[in-house]
Amino acid sequence: MQRWIHAEKDRYYLVDLVQDLLGDWTLVLCWGALGSRRGRLRVVGVASEAEGLAQIEGIARRRRQRGYRREVESASISVSTGIPSQTGHTTAQRSTGDD
Repeated sequence: MQRWIHAEKDRYYLVDLVQDLLGDWTLVLCWGALGSRRGRLRVVGVASEAEGLAQIEGIARRRRQRGYRREVESASISVSTGIPSQTGHTTAQRSTGDD
């Protein structure tokens, strides 16, 4: 799972590549305002794990271009809201150009 934060705009974007019970690959995309439960969720089927990873690379590139910073996870994050759990925290990571 990867998560990006745009602190100035108080926004987040989260993407996860998951395999369902039938073996099909799916991208789960979540975005919205930090601290809000009114975010959006989109589930997109992909042909393969490789295609899903390629799409994540494209998403990461667009997030960086739009001023988002990738976060390093240290806690579970609710897929429905993108909000860190009460027990953990996340920290913003400076982009090195390879994420």
